[in-house]
Amino acid sequence: MPSENLDNLIAICGVYQNTTNLAEQLAYYGHMGFVIEPRADLAEGEILAESWFNARGVKRENLKQTVAMRLPHDPYMHIWFQSWDELSTDPVWPPVYNQTGCRGFTLLVADISKELGRISRDFKTVTLVQDQITVQRKWGPTHSALLRDPDGNFIELMTIDGSNSRAAQPVPHGEKGFLHFMLNCPSENFAETKRFYCSFGMEHDCGVDFKKDGRPDGDAYFQQQYIDGFGAWPIWGECSFLRGKRDPSYMHLELLEAREDLQVPGRSPPTWAQRGIARYCIKVPDFQEELQKSKQRGSKIYVETQRGK
Repeated sequence: MPSENLDNLIAICGVYQNTTNLAEQLAYYGHMGFVIEPRADLAEGEILAESWFNARGVKRENLKQTVAMRLPHDPYMHIWFQSWDELSTDPVWPPVYNQTGCRGFTLLVADISKELGRISRDFKTVTLVQDQITVQRKWGPTHSALLRDPDGNFIELMTIDGSNSRAAQPVPHGEKGFLHFMLNCPSENFAETKRFYCSFGMEHDCGVDFKKDGRPDGDAYFQQQYIDGFGAWPIWGECSFLRGKRDPSYMHLELLEAREDLQVPGRSPPTWAQRGIARYCIKVPDFQEELQKSKQRGSKIYVETQRGK
């Protein structure tokens, strides 16, 4: 792991989710405690450059709206919901930018140029989709570049003026916080993909490893819950819960190796056993209370109670 880079990563900053119904998504996550982040909006009079759309292979007129949400006490992590006139529902890999579901995420860094130079030197399998651009947002000038990681996921590097010197606070005890999102990767690309994300200074958090007897109901029962809920339990390999050194929140990147074929994303509804980003995990103060709220809202429960330690 390059020591020169340990302090440049500030945090995992967001995931991008393309949705078929923006209003429903905002209401759903609002019920879970997320709030709209107006500071992420474009500044008054600002428009995205044509190069932003060209690099992503989409048309300006097809992007209807982008809304960012966050949990109130999370210092960095957001979900950016994007609504399109022409949302791609074709199951393809590598994914297209406006494919339904989550196709990419953002790392907040102190110096994008430093990252791009290092990545160009050390990772020949990483593609630069768009070089640095600057967008004026309500939270300040925002600089970003877009790449594809070694497995083809979109990964955005972002710098917000002033963010490097801002002191972030941990999530207070008893409040919700984003814990991780799961990134499923086939074995043939897993080692290089892990090396790529670890090169930002992220390391595996051993505190989330299962203990030797970590599944009190047994492995077979644990696996059957997923088979019942999603129709599949692929053969999994290594699981890395990666986190940066500077982010005081709960946030991790869960990178999971699949040793057999994963489903290609784009289908509706999505599935847990698909390539790329497959699910989010939120740390809540009272699991049973949140479960009952979900049932009262009429949310579909795929796996009701899964125990591990």
